[in-house]
Amino acid sequence: MRITKTVIDQLINDGTDLKALVTIVIDDALTITGILVMEYYDGQHHLVMPGWWDQNGKYSEFLHLADKEVYEYFRTVILTAYKNHKILDDIYDLPEGYKGG
Repeated sequence: MRITKTVIDQLINDGTDLKALVTIVIDDALTITGILVMEYYDGQHHLVMPGWWDQNGKYSEFLHLADKEVYEYFRTVILTAYKNHKILDDIYDLPEGYKGG
């Protein structure tokens, strides 16, 4: 399993101004997955989960509102896994009290 982390600070213009804070891509056998922590212009954080191409040829993504607890969970758990070069089995488990969408 290979884990790559890219910290970027750029604006993405797709109708809304978003700032990509952390991009993490995890590659495994026949599995491509990623987590992107986005910051909206109003300061809200969202987790962008892997998406899909819809029937109209548009790429859609799952957006999950990330409150402070969730943002910190992903930041600490995933970045810790990256630093230790390992993936935890529960990396996608959300913390208790998750109130995102």
